[in-house]
Amino acid sequence: MAVTGVIRVLILIFSVSLMGVTASWAQQSDDGQPAAQAAPSGPGIAWQQLSPEQQKILEDVRKNWNRLPPRRQIALANGAQRFIRMNSQERDQANQRFSDWRKLNEGERANIAERYRMFRALPPGEKARLRRAARRFDRMNLQQRERMRERFQQLTPDQRARLREQIQERPRKKPN
Repeated sequence: MAVTGVIRVLILIFSVSLMGVTASWAQQSDDGQPAAQAAPSGPGIAWQQLSPEQQKILEDVRKNWNRLPPRRQIALANGAQRFIRMNSQERDQANQRFSDWRKLNEGERANIAERYRMFRALPPGEKARLRRAARRFDRMNLQQRERMRERFQQLTPDQRARLREQIQERPRKKPN
């Protein structure tokens, strides 16, 4: 996958991780729980305990709500609450990202989920480094992105592997 593709996947992973509010997301395996969640064996949330706004957002999972693991119920309720607090532009962006997610096939979703699990397992400094790289990529114009993509695609597999190793071995700047 080209560097731009990897960065786009990381951005998509981050975006999707913020969503967590619709039925197909609820059917995916759990990627972890926020610190505020109950223990996996703890009680879940009854549908009636959700606010009317949360119920509206989570309507697609209503019929399966009682079959969801407690962690999933809590994660979905928290995600719906985050969605409620978003402004209209943030909601539009979140809906677009989720629409893009739903268009992916199962293999692509599994790949993204695995990369997300790997990202979550990284130390905080490494996560921050990747986020900075994604922001730098986002600031590039289309021509800069295309040049980066072309340069990467012209490399042989061995050159790509060496480049990845060099990036891994590069001393990290400490955040200010």
